[in-house]
Amino acid sequence: MVEQARTAQEKLAVSFSYGQYPWGPGAVFRYNSTHTFVLAVAMDSLLKRRAGPQAHLWDMVLTEVFQPLGIFHAPIMQTQERDGGRGMPPLGYGLYVTIDDVAKLTTLLQHGGQHQGQQLLSAAKLAEALDTTDARGLPVDESGARYHLSFWSVPYHTRTGCALQIPYMAGFLGNLVVLLPNGIPAFRFADGDNYDVEPMVRAGEALRPFPCP
Repeated sequence: MVEQARTAQEKLAVSFSYGQYPWGPGAVFRYNSTHTFVLAVAMDSLLKRRAGPQAHLWDMVLTEVFQPLGIFHAPIMQTQERDGGRGMPPLGYGLYVTIDDVAKLTTLLQHGGQHQGQQLLSAAKLAEALDTTDARGLPVDESGARYHLSFWSVPYHTRTGCALQIPYMAGFLGNLVVLLPNGIPAFRFADGDNYDVEPMVRAGEALRPFPCP
């Protein structure tokens, strides 16, 4: 498994060892953290070509996103390189945030990627990822849950009868961050292997009604 491989090259070897499915990309949902790691390495390589060999993907995230928000200490897992070189974060897991960090990051997301008048994230891409009116991405199961641009989403009918798709982030064993359409973020840190977000959604709607599209 890619989690057991230590170096970036070992993780990539595992990632590319999977067989080919008969369908093409964007046709059938298959969640695998190897995809996120391959994307992390690709983005780091692109950054190095544009900014020089000393550039590093996680340094860019810290400098351009986290630090402007006031997040200065955000431990993250990285590969263990045998030559002692800089490791690569897998990005699909292993970020250890505090409650304060989550509050700052969710506020950024719910403000269209803007912080104090500065656009830190792509407004267009973020709007696509957090769209609550269209069922974007690939269906996860028969419940109507979907996955798109690293966000999960679930269908929800409001008290006023509107049909929405509620985006959220999910971490190992049931850590959840839900981005509600009324601007309220809801999050829960737990290890009970429970990924049901509906109670959090209902609680958020009780505090402030959801706007209909």
